[in-house]
Amino acid sequence: MLAVSFGSATFHALPCFFTQLLDELPMVVLAQLYIAALLNARGHLLQGSDASSFNSNLSLYVLTVTALITITSLGVYVVYEAFEIFVHLFTLLITIVVVVAGSVVRQGYREAGKGRRNTVVEGEPISSLLCCTECVRVSYSN
Repeated sequence: MLAVSFGSATFHALPCFFTQLLDELPMVVLAQLYIAALLNARGHLLQGSDASSFNSNLSLYVLTVTALITITSLGVYVVYEAFEIFVHLFTLLITIVVVVAGSVVRQGYREAGKGRRNTVVEGEPISSLLCCTECVRVSYSN
């Protein structure tokens, strides 16, 4: 977040292509990292005992697609200075973030309904799931 703040401050103080890149680059990278954190919180990135092969493969596919979107959007922006294309690809990336985050929230509700304990669902509002991906890990009560 510090990088986003620094980039935004420099761009708005000195509006030019380089400082605009400093403004946009951290946001794109953070969006990519947030997707990875959400998928990791669901336990689908690394094949585990309670993650199916399909979910693991789907998560790796989502990460690959979002990485390609990130690289393409930044490449088009840096090489061609085509801000409009960058904005559309960034919007697609954020849409994927929203879908994955919604999936995590839905999984939290399902796990709570099956008698499994989720630390965020029990004591805090479900919106906390979007902020604290480490808290999303579902613990099974025996």
